[in-house]
Amino acid sequence: MIRKVISPLLAVATLSLAFSFNGCSCRAQIGEQQAKAPEPPPPPPPPPPPPAPAPEAPKPKLLAVGKAKIQENKVEIPGQLEFDVDKATIRQTPQSKEILGTLKEFMEKNPNVEKIQIQGHTDNSGTPDRNKTLSQQRAEAVSKWLGENGVKGDRVVAQGFGQDKPVAPNDTPENKQKNRRTEFHIIKMDGKDVAPAAPAQPTGGGGAGASAPPPVTPPPTGSPTEKKPDLAPKPAGATPKMIKKP
Repeated sequence: MIRKVISPLLAVATLSLAFSFNGCSCRAQIGEQQAKAPEPPPPPPPPPPPPAPAPEAPKPKLLAVGKAKIQENKVEIPGQLEFDVDKATIRQTPQSKEILGTLKEFMEKNPNVEKIQIQGHTDNSGTPDRNKTLSQQRAEAVSKWLGENGVKGDRVVAQGFGQDKPVAPNDTPENKQKNRRTEFHIIKMDGKDVAPAAPAQPTGGGGAGASAPPPVTPPPTGSPTEKKPDLAPKPAGATPKMIKKP
């Protein structure tokens, strides 16, 4: 009888202990989960790379013609146009014909060159006014020749500079010959104005553009000067004093 009563009590006690341990275990696990620090959020993605720079606009292309070269918007053709002495008449020499023909062909093959400036230059012989007039007339003679040979007049302008822009000192016949020249400058291309190339500057010598002589330095103030003898009359019997030069 006693054994029958004790058996159910032991079963109840065993179940109670089991529930007690399970509860502790659950509470311990929950506590551990609450004590664990939360994981930090992932870092933000890196910023996108900057956009690539825009490609530079391609430079206008010019077709080379014969011996012509392009240097700083200047059409350089070997040789010199020849004119009659003190006149604006173009001499029909082989050299002049080759230069004019090359320039005409350059303008025909490069329609994007909308305007070219014909520059006339002289040496310093004669008066500045006469040289300015002569250089203008020679530039206009070249412009006229181009117009008569198929180049539209609105693509060519003439400008005479006289002796104002030498490329060499006007001190020898050879240098004067260099200054008597005709240049061809591109001043408008592809709808945009272009600054003409600056001429080379002479390094010295005579004529326009020559360097000025160095200024004369005056002697320093207070420099010793030679004393002049005293020529005032002396009283009778007085002994003249000797004056020593410094």
